[in-house]
Amino acid sequence: MKWFIVALVTFTSTGERDLKFHQHLSFDSYEKCNTFHKTFEDSLQKGLVTVYPDVTFKKIECMDTDTMLMVQMDIMKRRKND
Repeated sequence: MKWFIVALVTFTSTGERDLKFHQHLSFDSYEKCNTFHKTFEDSLQKGLVTVYPDVTFKKIECMDTDTMLMVQMDIMKRRKND
C-alpha cells in the first residue's frame, strides 16, 4: 500500500475545499510517511502557501491511497450538492 502526504485545504476566494498531494512523493508505510511529515512539517506548510496563496485552512497528514480516494470522492460529492 502506498502512502502520501496530503493537504486538505479551503480556498479563501471560493470557499471551495480540495485535497492536494504530490504524486511523486509516496511512501511504503505510514511510519515512513509520518516521519517525513513531522521532519518537514514547516517546509510543507510554507510550500503549500507558496503554491496556493489563497488557502485559509490547511491540514497536512499522511493518507493511504484508498482513504485519499474516498476523501476526494466525498469532496466532489459535496461540490455537486452545493
